[in-house]
Amino acid sequence: MQKIKKTLLISYLICWILSIITAVAGFLISNNMQIEVTQQSTITIKSIVILYVLGSIPAALYLYHRYIQKLKQGNSEAQRINKYIKYNIIRMAVINFGLMVCLLFCYLLNSKDMLYLGIVAALAMLFCKPREKQIDVELNNYTQQEDNNTQQ
Repeated sequence: MQKIKKTLLISYLICWILSIITAVAGFLISNNMQIEVTQQSTITIKSIVILYVLGSIPAALYLYHRYIQKLKQGNSEAQRINKYIKYNIIRMAVINFGLMVCLLFCYLLNSKDMLYLGIVAALAMLFCKPREKQIDVELNNYTQQEDNNTQQ
């Protein structure tokens, strides 16, 4: 249990560190370079980012929930744990990518809209934080469900 929590916590912290690095890089790039973007391309970029973030957050959370329910189909406990870690990391990566893109374009386009969207993605990242109780419930519930099905 501690190995799972440690692995997921390290992945979670790496996501936040990458977000901070992206924000700093966007700030430095926007201060050192004058990027001229046309109004039409700004609207297109904003639309793509908005669609990605607002589509990926619920999709990542929903698909994570569905895949976790299917964990009981694994052959062994080790496979279940590996899949559980993999699904968590994928969920964090998808949501964090949207956060990083929002932070980068917030500075490059000088747009508060992207900052607000980044706040939404950051709040979604809070739902990805690994908690020992949550890990225990998700892994043990599905393991116990399988045990109950085999006993009947």
